[in-house]
Amino acid sequence: MNKPTNKLKPFVKWAGGKAQFLEIISLLLPADYNQFVEPFVGGGAAFLNVQPNKLIINDLNQELMTTYRVIKDTPKPLIGLLQE
Repeated sequence: MNKPTNKLKPFVKWAGGKAQFLEIISLLLPADYNQFVEPFVGGGAAFLNVQPNKLIINDLNQELMTTYRVIKDTPKPLIGLLQE
């Protein structure tokens, strides 16, 4: 697994987030794995820090998951709306 060259940051601050544990999380990850699973993604600090090649994210907050889908699937229209 390649280490990310630039660290990405969450677009939202999430209560109970994992940002303060990123160093520990990185130490606990295996050297090689096929996919990264983030069942409680919240702000996404863990997966944005790791930047895995294959990723599964989920959260109970459906509005948050919709936001992640929009960012992934239609970023250009989103950027246009944000620029207005």
